[in-house]
Amino acid sequence: MFNISKTTYNMARKRGFIIELDTWPSAFGEDHEDVLSLTFHELDEDGHPDYDNFFASYRVEEQGLFWKGQIYGNGEEFPHWIASEEALRHVIKHAMSTIQ
Repeated sequence: MFNISKTTYNMARKRGFIIELDTWPSAFGEDHEDVLSLTFHELDEDGHPDYDNFFASYRVEEQGLFWKGQIYGNGEEFPHWIASEEALRHVIKHAMSTIQ
């Protein structure tokens, strides 16, 4: 299973955004299980997640994180597959420069 440590969460927060795990209804209808997602949200001026401004979302699976979409800013895309926590940290380090 893909693991995300507290260090990785804190790394994102220090860069002005938060990564959050959440479940979303399947796009395939009621007969399918909900989808576990990892979403990047900007933080507002008070340091709380701005749920109206997410800029990237990934589907969580055994093999890693798979791109679901959304990007703001200069239009650069994030990787479509993140295979490890180390790769996720690399994305986090460059995320704010990508969306600004």
